[in-house]
Amino acid sequence: MATNLNRIRKLYVSAATAESTYGTAIATDSMLKVDAGVITNREVGVVSNNDLVGGTEEATEQFLTNQSVALPIAQARVKPHTLATIASYGIGETDTTTPGGASSARKHQINTSGAPNTTLPSFTAEGILKSGVNQVYPGIFVDGFNFSVNRGANQFASLTSTCYGCGTVSSGSDNSRSEIDEDPISGSTAGIAIGTGVFDGATEDTNDDVSSFDIAGASDITGQVTSFEYAYQNNVDRDFLYQVGGGKIYNIAEKTARSQTVTITKLWQDDTYRTGLYNQTEYSLQARFKGADIEAGYAYGGCFTVPKAVLQSADVSDDGGRIVETLTFLPLWDATTSGTPNPFGSVIIDVFNAQTAYAC
Repeated sequence: MATNLNRIRKLYVSAATAESTYGTAIATDSMLKVDAGVITNREVGVVSNNDLVGGTEEATEQFLTNQSVALPIAQARVKPHTLATIASYGIGETDTTTPGGASSARKHQINTSGAPNTTLPSFTAEGILKSGVNQVYPGIFVDGFNFSVNRGANQFASLTSTCYGCGTVSSGSDNSRSEIDEDPISGSTAGIAIGTGVFDGATEDTNDDVSSFDIAGASDITGQVTSFEYAYQNNVDRDFLYQVGGGKIYNIAEKTARSQTVTITKLWQDDTYRTGLYNQTEYSLQARFKGADIEAGYAYGGCFTVPKAVLQSADVSDDGGRIVETLTFLPLWDATTSGTPNPFGSVIIDVFNAQTAYAC
C-alpha cells in the first residue's frame, strides 16, 4: 500500500557536481531534509480551441504547450550544506579551499565576482516517496533564495528558495543517499557589523572569531539586531527558456540580471543611518554565524560580506513598544582588485563545512 505521509518524502540532489549538459540527468550525491510543506510540482501549459471563430460553444480540443518543474527548496533550520548548495547554484561561482592548518575543514567562497555570465549551472534532483517510487528531475536551477535569522529564543537561520527544472521527468533508482551530518546555522553565536570603512580584501578562513570583522572601522551592532535577511534573485524570464525547435521543455537556464538586498532591523539609536540614506553614504556589511567545530579551531557556519552598499530605506517604527529601524541596503559592484575575490564584486558568501566541492 502506498504511503501519503508528507514527512516521509526524501529529496536527493547533485550538490557537488553540476550537469555538464543542461537537462541531462546526473547522479545525485546527498539528501536534503527540506521542510515538510515543500512539494515538487510538475507544471504544464495548455490551450484549447474555444477561441476560434466558427467553433462550437464548448472546446473540442486541448493542446499541451509546455512543461516544467517547480521545486521550492526550504529549510527552517538551514544547514551549511544546504546553504552552500543553493547559493552555489544560484550565484554560479564557488571557490573551495582548505584553510591553512586544517585537514577536513573546507571554506566555500561563493561570489558574484567570477559569475558574470547569464547561463546558470544546473543540478539533478530525485524525489523519493518510498523504495521503488523515485522521480528524477534534471535541469534544476535556482532562480532566487532568501536567508534570514531573527532575535529570540529560536535563533535558527532559515532558507527559502525558488528552483525550477526543465520539465523532463523519469524514474530513478538512487536509494542510498544520506543527509550530511551538520548542525543547523544559528544566530546564537554570531556577529554583525556595519562600517563606512573599506573591506580589507580577505575574509576569515577559520570562521572561529565572529567579532573580528574584515571591515575597517566596523561598528559591531550584533546586540542591537532583531533580524538579518539576505535576499537574492536571478530574475529569470521563464518564458524565454523555451527555444524554437526545442520541444515543450526548457532548453537553457539563463538569468536576465541579478538583484539582491540586505535588510537589517535593529534597535534605533540615533539618526545616523537616516542621514546616511539622505547622503547616499557607502557602507560595508558583514554577518558571521559560527557553529560547532569541524575540527579544532575550524568551525561550521557561514559569513555574508558586502564590500560596498548604499541604503535604499531606513524606516523607523514601533516594535512591541521598542523603537526599531529597518535598514534596507543595495549591494553595489565593487571593482577593487586588491584582494580575494578579484575583483570584490557585490557579495561574498563563505560557507564552512567538511564537503569537498559544490556545483563544479
